[in-house]
Amino acid sequence: MKGFELSTNMIIVIALAVVSLAALLMYFNAEGGRQQRIAQAQQVFGIACQEYKDNSCAWSSTRSGSFPRFLSACQTLFGQENRAFSCLYQYCCNQPVAATCDGLCALCKGNDYAGIGADDVTSCLAIYYEQCTQPCAA
Repeated sequence: MKGFELSTNMIIVIALAVVSLAALLMYFNAEGGRQQRIAQAQQVFGIACQEYKDNSCAWSSTRSGSFPRFLSACQTLFGQENRAFSCLYQYCCNQPVAATCDGLCALCKGNDYAGIGADDVTSCLAIYYEQCTQPCAA
């Protein structure tokens, strides 16, 4: 009977060792795959970003055939919540303030064009000049 208990204990120890080894192998395999995805994303992002910078970071770049891969790479590197605007202007071209200022100026001009009261247009411009240094003729 004593010999049977020893072999059962030995089987349990071996089984635990095999499960532990398998878990370690799966962890290192997954970590290696993640590192490979990140390296590939960095390469795609870097090449496409340079192409978009060469195009003066124009919004029309978002219509290029390579933009979906660029966007996917950006999301892999910087988070899934990022979209075309933040990936192109914030992470690639490093000009979020200029792009935001252009959009805010256009909004103020739209308010003026739509005939929204002068007080509203003035407050829009006040907000604009708190954040932006370039002139806005609204």
